[in-house]
Amino acid sequence: MNSIDLKIGLRAKVLRTRKGVSADEMADIMGVHPSQLARWEAGVERMGAATLFAYTRALELPLSSLFEWCGERLKIASNRSP
Repeated sequence: MNSIDLKIGLRAKVLRTRKGVSADEMADIMGVHPSQLARWEAGVERMGAATLFAYTRALELPLSSLFEWCGERLKIASNRSP
């Protein structure tokens, strides 16, 4: 994995804990084992697009909330032409 996977995982955990949702509750909502959730949140395993979407939906947050840490850098990158 890379530093972005780590940052997204850590951000996901922060958002979950701010919402007052335990790891066991979130794993149950996501339909995964708590150890899988822990690997995602630690950035050990990459969360795919569908997982990121389901994670933020479960917390009733926009998907973009996982990427707020990168601020302007994300906006600049998305404005570049391919």
